[in-house]
Amino acid sequence: MPQAIKTPTSIKKVNRQSEKSEGLIGIIRNQEPLNESADYLHHKRLAKIEHGVHLRTGWGRRSVSKALVITQASTRYFDLIEQARRNISDLFTHAEFATMLSTTCSEIWDWRPGCSMAVVVADSNGIDLYCELTDECDLHVLLKKLLQLDMLENEALFDICECAWRGASNLDLEDYLENFDFLLKAG
Repeated sequence: MPQAIKTPTSIKKVNRQSEKSEGLIGIIRNQEPLNESADYLHHKRLAKIEHGVHLRTGWGRRSVSKALVITQASTRYFDLIEQARRNISDLFTHAEFATMLSTTCSEIWDWRPGCSMAVVVADSNGIDLYCELTDECDLHVLLKKLLQLDMLENEALFDICECAWRGASNLDLEDYLENFDFLLKAG
């Protein structure tokens, strides 16, 4: 049964049962098996993608394909994340990165605008107030760095942590991170 996606100006119907899908939407929908129990936000993510693609294809005129819009948006996303990742490369030590990785022991991390790695690390370590920590405490040093990150740098950090969980199991972590031009600081 079609489900509605509420937009600011109208309600658009999206047929989730479509047998044939175009481009990457087809991969997202039909071709790659999903572990939806691991990604409980899958339907929200898909609805957001479908709505965003619809807005960018020409409002029904279909002046460009869905595949082009998805490819263009994905490329822009990866370019932005790569730039933000370069900004924070060599900022964290191996121990600090391990602390961040241990906060969410999963291949799927739930980042959304406004989400901060500082909050995730503090919550994971039972820290209610930043001022509870002494200046020389390792956690204080890490939180101080994390509090300086902007939204895109936070997203890039979540992204690299997620990638590390997905791919570094059989490789040395630092060697794996180098594939993303993400270096850990000595010390």
